[in-house]
Amino acid sequence: MASSSSPQKRPRRAAHNATAVAVVLAVAAGGIYGAKALSDQGKRQQPGPAAAPSAQTTRVKRADLSDSQTLPGVLGFEGRITVKGTGKGVISRLPASGSVVARGKPLYWVDDEPVTAFFGDTPFFRTLDKAGTTGRDVTVLVENLEALGYDIGPRPRQSSEPAPGGDAGGIGTELTTGVLEALKRWQHDTGRKPTGTLDPGRVMVLSGPSRVDAVMAQLGDPAAESVLTLTAQQKTVTVKVDAGSADSIHKGAEVTIVLPDTKSVPGKVVSVSTTVQGGGDTDAGDGTDTAPRSR
Repeated sequence: MASSSSPQKRPRRAAHNATAVAVVLAVAAGGIYGAKALSDQGKRQQPGPAAAPSAQTTRVKRADLSDSQTLPGVLGFEGRITVKGTGKGVISRLPASGSVVARGKPLYWVDDEPVTAFFGDTPFFRTLDKAGTTGRDVTVLVENLEALGYDIGPRPRQSSEPAPGGDAGGIGTELTTGVLEALKRWQHDTGRKPTGTLDPGRVMVLSGPSRVDAVMAQLGDPAAESVLTLTAQQKTVTVKVDAGSADSIHKGAEVTIVLPDTKSVPGKVVSVSTTVQGGGDTDAGDGTDTAPRSR
């Protein structure tokens, strides 16, 4: 009885050990024959060739692991800024929320005259009316007139040196008579008096196309106050995630967005930022929490 039961136990131990070895090899190095390792291990444990186990071999293929998670988000618009008016006068007309802001189009009205949107990186900080004036604000005027289709004549001279006396306004583009004539034509075409003088209180320089998010001012308010808020035109979804998930979210990653009407649209992560929530350490519920946000 002892001799007949002993050979039955040994193969079962061999099979158990062989399974453990096969799993380790499959995880540690792809592209090997895991089942073949199982067969070899069985041969070393068997007392004789007659009891050698037979097994089919299968190639273990290495592949990337994928993971996905579904998170709730808030649909909205990114890049909210507040527009504050300048100069004298009172606000006489305001746009509706959701209105599109385009180059050369009125943003709001002061004393029944439009405050127009131009695009650029330098606000108009002085009156422009004299040929020979040089500055980055002149560059913005030239670029916008050209973008609106106005001929400014010979290309104005560019300067990279400060004006005499250290005036940084000398860096930029020179204001020419051709630019001033183009300014007059634009003023005439938009219902203004063709004076050839640019009043900084009548043109608002923005970074680019946008939309009116909310109107803050009321009719009759002074022009030099906060008038409205703007956002980018592109819709975004803001998602709050745990701090521990920050490393798994990267800018440019492709995602699938399920809209409120259950329609799915493709998207990608455009930014990941960190916000600190809560305050104080006396209450466990008010602790500081670092929560990355993915859009």
